[in-house]
Amino acid sequence: ELAEAQTMVERAEARADEAERRAELAAAQAVRVERVVEAPPERAVLDEALARVAAAEDAAARADARAARAEREYAEVAVAATGAPRKLTAAELDELRSDGPAGPALLADALKALGVARRTDNRFKLEEALAAVASAAVTWRDRL
Repeated sequence: ELAEAQTMVERAEARADEAERRAELAAAQAVRVERVVEAPPERAVLDEALARVAAAEDAAARADARAARAEREYAEVAVAATGAPRKLTAAELDELRSDGPAGPALLADALKALGVARRTDNRFKLEEALAAVASAAVTWRDRL
């Protein structure tokens, strides 16, 4: 039995040596295969169109900002010419309602600033302080 076991071990070792030799031979003869995938020709057209869309959206946003600024400047000139109080535009109302701090502390600070502005007798500081009070009040109300 011992002789048979030794023979089997020798055969297994021989098979293992042969397998290692074949693996080394296969590794030496292996060919490297690379797969090259090109983007379809439509991809360039799509990328160009997406870039144009992004540029158009940026241009539209800049145009909206210019229009809002022009509207605000026109309203300020009209107020200066007539002396009548001006109404807030929709964009200004949205700005007053924008995210940010809100609550009684913010309103109290705005009211303090209004008191200071009233004592300075400066019309522009007074209007700015009134806008801050309105902003604080509207923001707080919207958050309730």
